Amino acid sequence: MKKILCFCLGILFSVSFAQDGSPDLSFGIDGVVIHELAGDEHWVQGAGEKSDSKVLVLLKTFDAQNGDPERIFAFNEDGSIDTNFSNNGILDISNPEFDYDNLIVLPGDSFFVSGLNNSVFTVVKYDDEGNIDASFGNNGQLQPYLNGAIGSAMIVNDDQSLFFLGNQIIGGIPHIVFYKYLENGSLDTTFGDNGEVLYALGNVTDVFAGFRKVDDFFYLDIKFQENGVSSKNIYRFLLNGDLDVSFGTNGRIIIPIEEEFFTSFSVFNDGNILIGGSFWDINTDSLIRKTIKINSQGEIIQDFGNGGVINGLSGGHIQGNQRFILDGTFFDFEGGASPFFSRYFPNGNLDTSFQFSTNYYELGVFSILHLQNGKILLVGSDIWYNGPEINIILQRFNNSPLSIPDIEQNKIAIYPNPSSGIFQIQNETPFYNTPYEIFDSLGRVVLSGHFNENSPSINLSNVESGVCFLKVSEISQTIKLLKK
Repeated sequence: MKKILCFCLGILFSVSFAQDGSPDLSFGIDGVVIHELAGDEHWVQGAGEKSDSKVLVLLKTFDAQNGDPERIFAFNEDGSIDTNFSNNGILDISNPEFDYDNLIVLPGDSFFVSGLNNSVFTVVKYDDEGNIDASFGNNGQLQPYLNGAIGSAMIVNDDQSLFFLGNQIIGGIPHIVFYKYLENGSLDTTFGDNGEVLYALGNVTDVFAGFRKVDDFFYLDIKFQENGVSSKNIYRFLLNGDLDVSFGTNGRIIIPIEEEFFTSFSVFNDGNILIGGSFWDINTDSLIRKTIKINSQGEIIQDFGNGGVINGLSGGHIQGNQRFILDGTFFDFEGGASPFFSRYFPNGNLDTSFQFSTNYYELGVFSILHLQNGKILLVGSDIWYNGPEINIILQRFNNSPLSIPDIEQNKIAIYPNPSSGIFQIQNETPFYNTPYEIFDSLGRVVLSGHFNENSPSINLSNVESGVCFLKVSEISQTIKLLKK
């Protein structure tokens, strides 16, 4: 049995066990659950949380004698195997012609697995018990790319309709192609031209594309070479497939980060974009990371972090309160990973209330799940050189800000109070698209809006004199205002 070591990664850690970022001691032993599995080596391909807080994990085992089986494991909220799922908690989906690489849990707890079936991208749908849903697509399978298009990027909407993004060469010109399918896996012919939207990229090569849906937009992460120069871009499209020409320059911004960085992005509620970049430096055998923030015109926000950049970390999971978590995991040259994460305020200032530590610090491949309750779950495996046993490891960490608004952590100052009209509001943490309402003494709403500045103001000039009450979204405190 492998030793479990306490490893704080150089962070001073002298707070209670419930500190955000610390191991969740209510989970397993010291926040860790270990499952010993037979097989040479296990790789976590994907994971998803069900509505009842149980977790599904797609796992590939490198075992040449048994054809490198791929299985889906179901875990209860406490990390134990959910024996009510499929065959005592394990669904064997092994197929010598199919290489699965992703898992998506759907509303209602059915789920998709996807990957290459004889080199063709294929999506398979299962019900919540692990049976193939034959009513979907062609007996449970969908191969969405048509007319010579290729790709693997997929988005599932709340109504379980699906969008796919791919590439296609038409007349020698690379095109981005969108498809939309209905919940049952049939092509939605009301979308674009009979279910398809094409967008010509121009004279470019080496196209790589991925995308995400945020509110009423598609954001496309498109990398290509143009006139021999590599370019990393973000395009924004409307949900009907039209290019949003109000975004950047005619719908496109060029990511302002050096060529060698591989990038990913997330979008804040106010439309600003968090860019995480990383590359492996062969001269130092180390992973170089940086994170920047840009506006919707592609300009670096200079007062973010330290002169517009956070060095040493990348990624960027943006939480509901707009704080974001960055990844600083250390990787050695043989593939071992020592997890490390930090949390930041939207302006790029370090959130010191999040202090990461782990009780199982060296892994191979792992997936990160941000759970419904706000906590963080790592699902991974041991690294091969710590064998011979290669276990599956689940680690859960405290993380509570999804239910604790930023403003509630700080003292709010309102001045002048009383006022004849204008009230200035100050708080230590900036507001970001935070709704508020003003009530009069009879409980009627006399004003409402959103705070979006460090020191926002409220104008009650047109409100009758008397006592009013300020209520900021999700905050239990009601603040009295006196209008003269």
